[in-house]
Amino acid sequence: MLKIKNIVKRVSACDYINNYRDACRFIEYCKECNKYGTMWVCPPYRFEPLSRIENYKYVYIVGTKVFIDEVTRHTPTNPQEQKDISYCIMEETRKGIDGRLLGLEKQYPGSLVFFAGSCFLCSKEECTRSKGQECIFPEKARSSLEAYGFDIARTTSELLGITLIWSENLVLPEYFTLVSAVFSDHEIDLVNFTSLC
Repeated sequence: MLKIKNIVKRVSACDYINNYRDACRFIEYCKECNKYGTMWVCPPYRFEPLSRIENYKYVYIVGTKVFIDEVTRHTPTNPQEQKDISYCIMEETRKGIDGRLLGLEKQYPGSLVFFAGSCFLCSKEECTRSKGQECIFPEKARSSLEAYGFDIARTTSELLGITLIWSENLVLPEYFTLVSAVFSDHEIDLVNFTSLC
């Protein structure tokens, strides 16, 4: 069982877009990824991302710290094992978060959810975009904030008070940080976010 702590911050969507989004800078990072252009939740998009978010009133940012026990932290013996363990931890944590965030989207009509990181709906290597086909889970698939050009490092440090930490050699960090969000015109009870997992 993973130990998880959620930290939530509601900010003006306009302020968040103006102060934490740098699409030109972050699209260049996206282009360096070997998944660029092969996943429906990632750029390049068929639409202008700003047009989907610029008129919202609020953004609820959910920072999730996933604490890793000492045994697991020191388990990896090679880079691939480290990557596989990290992926499993992220996927397990996201199962508990993503569905509840989608539930909030339904509960508060017109809201738009952003998941933390990559899409887990299809197999790791087989998004239908790479085959030239439409997404088979459009009702569940969501982009990440970084895919829309948001600075996650500044978001975590300045808005959530979380310091991003990384693996050292083959030792996993003390915790992973996931950042999700909901753009909405509704005032949403923050208790719904702090009890996500």
